[in-house]
Amino acid sequence: MEKGDRRMPSLISLEYIAGLFDGEGCIYASRAKYYALCVSMGNTYKPILDKMVVMFGGMVRTKRNYSKNVQPCYEWILNGAFQIFEFLTTIRPFLIIKEPQAWLALESLSQRTSYTGHNRLSPEEFVLRKGFSLALQQAKRNT
Repeated sequence: MEKGDRRMPSLISLEYIAGLFDGEGCIYASRAKYYALCVSMGNTYKPILDKMVVMFGGMVRTKRNYSKNVQPCYEWILNGAFQIFEFLTTIRPFLIIKEPQAWLALESLSQRTSYTGHNRLSPEEFVLRKGFSLALQQAKRNT
């Protein structure tokens, strides 16, 4: 392999993905969408994020650079409740830093009564999601 040539292996271990997600990933609740859970991960090496799309779904977008002297940065975004549940369930045994956040996100998803983003949430569901959002923010402060 030539110097600077990075080739994507056909198989990527779940341990590697969890480590990458621990360092570069994010679990958050989007307030704009009734506290909908989202998962994202940024990186300057787009092929690894493209592999995430193949393995777990979602999409990759180019992030806006505010300086001309930096490499382009890309972001993998996963925002479907079922996809997030499958992703976090799969990598959670290997997470270290984000394990408490993943646990909260999975608890939130398991207690939801509504998964439709276009229908108005019941007041009880809204309060439940808001509570998990606040707990997730607190878990981030503690890591």
